[in-house]
Amino acid sequence: MNQQLNPEEEKVLNFLRTKEYNLSVAMTGGGIIFPAMILPMGGFSDRIYDIQIPYDNRALNVYLGEVVTKCYCKEVAEKMAQKALKNNPNSHYQSEKGRAIGVGITCSLMRHENEREGRVNGMYVCIASNIDKKEYHFDYTDEKQGRSYQEMLAGLTLFSLLLDYLGYSPN
Repeated sequence: MNQQLNPEEEKVLNFLRTKEYNLSVAMTGGGIIFPAMILPMGGFSDRIYDIQIPYDNRALNVYLGEVVTKCYCKEVAEKMAQKALKNNPNSHYQSEKGRAIGVGITCSLMRHENEREGRVNGMYVCIASNIDKKEYHFDYTDEKQGRSYQEMLAGLTLFSLLLDYLGYSPN
């Protein structure tokens, strides 16, 4: 299947291919559409070091090297980003042109249609390098859309945040 890209998609891909960065990602609880979005695009093997998905709480504890009691929070997203950056052998890579980047994502997405009342669905994201860090939080309030919609939204949100962090401007 050879799909033609529209001019805006071409612009985004060209930006991502020419920007100098080396990306390590760690995600838990959701957002798994992000790897499926970015990995099929040609030319990214020298831009993405790894993508880790310690999905189970035990796997997350092993990944972080500590026991966390609450996975869906700002602190865990930050720890995941810092660990991803530390695990990247290019973490010393830092210049005006580019840098190594660690991304941590923790999501709390809808489990099933009739979830308990009051459960918060959303995501925390931390994007960090050796020179800066940005943190984000989003709540998903439209429960009628379901889990697959929230997964798609989390993946697209992460993709947009990465573009913003790298300095992409659609104009």
